[in-house]
Amino acid sequence: MSISDDSDFRKLLQASLVAKDSHDAAVQLWRALPAVYRDSDNGDKESRGDLDRFLEGFARVLNQLRKTLEQRLDDVSPLTCQTWLLPYSADLLDVRLVSPDLDGQRQEIAKAIAWRKRKGTVGAAVEIAEAVGQMPIIAFEGYRSVATTPRVGLREPTMRELGELDWPKIPNTPAHWSARPGTPAVTVDFRELSRPKRVNDDDPTPLSIKSRFGEQEIRWQHEAAPHGIPPYLNGYQDISMRTVDVRDSNYKQGHHHPKRLRLYTPIPEGFIAAEPEWSIGPQALEHLMTPMQQPGEKEPSEEKENILYYLRVDPTEVPLEDTPSQSGFRYLRIEERRIKQDASSRDNLSKDLMIRSTLLTLKVEKDKPLPSLVLPEAWSKIWGDDENSGDSDYFVNWHEYFDDKHNLFLVQWERWFDADTKRWRTRLRGGTWNMAEGCPGEEFLKNREHIRREPRWPTIYNDFEIDPPETNFDHQVQIEQLVVPNWLWIKAKYCIVYKAAVKTLTIDAFETVNQYNVRLVDSLIGHLEAPNHIVEAEYCTIILTGGSQCLELRASDSILLGNNTTVAATISLRYCAVASLTKPLSSIWLIHEPSVHTRTPQLYGQYIDTTGRHALDLSQFGTRGFGVIQQASHASIRHGAEDGGELGAFHHRHYCGRQDAIVEKLKEYLPAGMTPVLIVDPIRPTP
Repeated sequence: MSISDDSDFRKLLQASLVAKDSHDAAVQLWRALPAVYRDSDNGDKESRGDLDRFLEGFARVLNQLRKTLEQRLDDVSPLTCQTWLLPYSADLLDVRLVSPDLDGQRQEIAKAIAWRKRKGTVGAAVEIAEAVGQMPIIAFEGYRSVATTPRVGLREPTMRELGELDWPKIPNTPAHWSARPGTPAVTVDFRELSRPKRVNDDDPTPLSIKSRFGEQEIRWQHEAAPHGIPPYLNGYQDISMRTVDVRDSNYKQGHHHPKRLRLYTPIPEGFIAAEPEWSIGPQALEHLMTPMQQPGEKEPSEEKENILYYLRVDPTEVPLEDTPSQSGFRYLRIEERRIKQDASSRDNLSKDLMIRSTLLTLKVEKDKPLPSLVLPEAWSKIWGDDENSGDSDYFVNWHEYFDDKHNLFLVQWERWFDADTKRWRTRLRGGTWNMAEGCPGEEFLKNREHIRREPRWPTIYNDFEIDPPETNFDHQVQIEQLVVPNWLWIKAKYCIVYKAAVKTLTIDAFETVNQYNVRLVDSLIGHLEAPNHIVEAEYCTIILTGGSQCLELRASDSILLGNNTTVAATISLRYCAVASLTKPLSSIWLIHEPSVHTRTPQLYGQYIDTTGRHALDLSQFGTRGFGVIQQASHASIRHGAEDGGELGAFHHRHYCGRQDAIVEKLKEYLPAGMTPVLIVDPIRPTP
């Protein structure tokens, strides 16, 4: 049974330790041979035969030819071509790329001709803004909110157009308008609220539009009281008419003007806590990081270049806290092992063993039995043509148990011994469940193929710790793509945190180590404690609460909040924004003064403490937009990194650059004199 390259199961196999492909030419050539030749080969289940190895030489050339042709076809389209080809495609179509996002650049090239045909329309402006910025947009023309007198060529919409279907179909006269909340008067009508409402897709009104709210696509329009009281000012719901605002337009002023196009977008997600089915507790992690019983000598395995591969699905369900929100999901663990065939020891602490344990999410009710095909009772080969598997592959129907909101894995744990550095290495990483990282799991929203979803990492709630396998060897821990809104205690000499958010991070080495042993990259750290470590932070947002938190701090392109006067005896800074710079007498500070400043960054989730400093409210850790740079921040914050990007933990997501790119791109596609204004709507309720 063949598996398409785009299937969920294909991605699971590509991420596994066994990289063998069912479309591999060697497999196809072997299966194309008559059975008499295959049976005559001198190979067996434990080793490959001479004929199989002979075919592999031809297969390598065939695989290279196939991959070359596939890449040649992909390079034709800007949506699938290699990254280095994008400037050439843009030059061919005379496209000026402004988006810092790779997906946005691909859309700029692919949609260039279509956008030019619709140049000047509101629909095209919305599509351009969404594609370039990779964020949902609601557009509102400025002239519609300017107080004017109805005249020829500029009439007020009828009640039917405003969605009031029960309004009698009578002539549109001033007498009738004066009797309704929709009267074209400048004064506010306190009898009604002006707010958006949903519209049935089967009976749309002329003024209704479709927009993306959270995870769904909704048709809506403003309610039939354009002069009613808006729920709050300066949001997408505010359509109240005012006099012309002639000030220069920005995110907070100059919106009510005939030559303005207002574009509303929600607060960027940031490191938002995941849904309940994507949240796991310390009990599940402990189960995940506890190796299964080692396979016996007679357990089936696959040999490749003197390496044995084993795979087993845990027949018992992973223990999780039983909450009502998780009642519709099952969690299973798959463990893979890779060990040298001539290893002196095969136990769980063998230096020749690599273990990978993966926690999967299945859409199976807890009261129902699990499919038998995912419950082998012993260690198994992933591939094989033996009597148990026939011509099919194990877990061939695995992808059928994933719905459109689930990815291939939730959390993955790996452990192995690095012989070069003589240290144990542990990696704990979360899986993304959207299209942002090229993974399956969620299809594009209808009518929004040009927008991707922001990456969301699994959330680990409650406190947990990571211990070393052995105390007589060094230990290195790597944390990737996780949100930990509590306390994480790592017992290791060396630590790497990459694209993660941790509320309280404690790294304990039990001794002083004088080297770069803690590295933070693209991460948000609420509180850091590493008293025996030298910390190197790059593109991070760190809250420094005072006191000695590390031996030495070296930060670049980062935001440091709080009191950092005594955080470390030695501090080295470049391209950073710090809250205060007060050097103690006994400390050593190495600061690149032209690129380091004390301007206060404006972040979401911020408050002013008793000392007058801006600080992040850690009680909001994991909420939408926590720690994301606001539009009110200075340019040295929004574009203060060495490469011109934003400072802090979300540098890799280009939030500020994407916002500025929307305005820059729309200047080419709007009528002369029309100015686009992007407004981040802090309250964006669903109609």
